Amino acid sequence: MKKEYIQKLINRYEDGETTLHEEAQLRKYFGRNNLVVPKEWEVYRALFRFEVKERGEQKQKRRLPLWGVWATVAACAALAFMLTLGHSTKPDDYAVINGHMITNKQVVEKEAEDALMMVQTSDEETFDALGTMTE
Repeated sequence: MKKEYIQKLINRYEDGETTLHEEAQLRKYFGRNNLVVPKEWEVYRALFRFEVKERGEQKQKRRLPLWGVWATVAACAALAFMLTLGHSTKPDDYAVINGHMITNKQVVEKEAEDALMMVQTSDEETFDALGTMTE
């Protein structure tokens, strides 16, 4: 790359006007080994070389080792297995009457109706209760 073009990119970089592609060009230019640059560009050479080095280290840190991937897969599989084992096989519709689980729908309905009949009040009792509320 020509020095005039690099100087133009540096000026745009300092003004915050560079595109990602232009910044990649600067990293590529200043990241070369054995690069001789003018004294005023040494700071940019150090900056872009440091950035390239940091990006490389971050990419290495993000990568999980192979055993980590397998451990994660195994943990997920074990969790899925435990959840399916713990899934209840009880029927969805049931009632507990006198300590016994009843799944027969007709028996459950009859017991519910009988229980409602025991607590049912007559219309006279309801109106009597309303009368006591207004007094």
